[in-house]
Amino acid sequence: METRICGGNGGGTSGGTALGPRNSSISSDKPYKLINFFSINNELDMLEIHFQEYWDLVDTFVVMESSLTFSNQQKPLHLAPALCTPRFAPYLPKLVHVVLDASLRGPNDDAWAWEAAHRDAMQAVGNLLGLQPTDLLLSGDVDELPYASAVAEGANIVWNSLAADNSTLPVVEWGLTMYYFSLFHQVPEPWEHYAKVYPFAVREVASFSAMRTVKSVPRAGVHATYFFRWESLMLKLRSFSHFDHWEWGAGQTDAELIERARTNLQENRGWLGAELTSVEPAVNPELLPYKPAVHAALIAQSLALHEAQLGPDA
Repeated sequence: METRICGGNGGGTSGGTALGPRNSSISSDKPYKLINFFSINNELDMLEIHFQEYWDLVDTFVVMESSLTFSNQQKPLHLAPALCTPRFAPYLPKLVHVVLDASLRGPNDDAWAWEAAHRDAMQAVGNLLGLQPTDLLLSGDVDELPYASAVAEGANIVWNSLAADNSTLPVVEWGLTMYYFSLFHQVPEPWEHYAKVYPFAVREVASFSAMRTVKSVPRAGVHATYFFRWESLMLKLRSFSHFDHWEWGAGQTDAELIERARTNLQENRGWLGAELTSVEPAVNPELLPYKPAVHAALIAQSLALHEAQLGPDA
């Protein structure tokens, strides 16, 4: 495992103890640090939206990537070169970039074991950052976007609950509304694999059995799943731990999968054929709680994706 930020020469990344700027990001108006851990593949647009929504809340963003996908395929590092561009320069003061060496994957490890290794790295990085058991982790994928206001409230609830009773470990979780491909296509049922905030002490116990849910909030944001142009989406799909378990994808070429996705999209259906609800992002009240810049970015992204995905050369 290696921690990195962009080197001063404007090219590549530098290894070693590149955790330096984190002290400037520690907020003084709350009694805990809030750390956001997640892995990334090629979701750079969503990463920037993620940074913008939580910038004022999160002390440090720990973003993990590897040159080996969960499904054991070689891939380039997407974030490493991006960090040396003007686009991501504003985010470096709060960012710790972790590269998991592909050699850490055991010869008999399956996709799920390698995915678990990414999550286990949270403990090691948390120790490097000097986290205390009562510091808090914001957990979820980069495309799971609970409202910043909900995260702020949830973090305070967890902290206060922990201060009142530390015999069990409190967690606040948020259900999200799932959208497929863009914000034009909503899944009617809420996403129940919640984003969470909980104490860092959870990473130190053998299981999550000591956790107690102190608040669960439905429809507290958006799960922006598969928000890609088709070619980038194929890269993402074939990286999934569970791709080989999807019988509909077995043995199909990228072209065949893209054609299926485009046909389903035209019929307002998801990957497996489930019906979706058509939504107009510009007038969707569910997006209003986001910060104005994030609200605008999400709508602009979806407009561009929707046009590209339906086009003949998408």
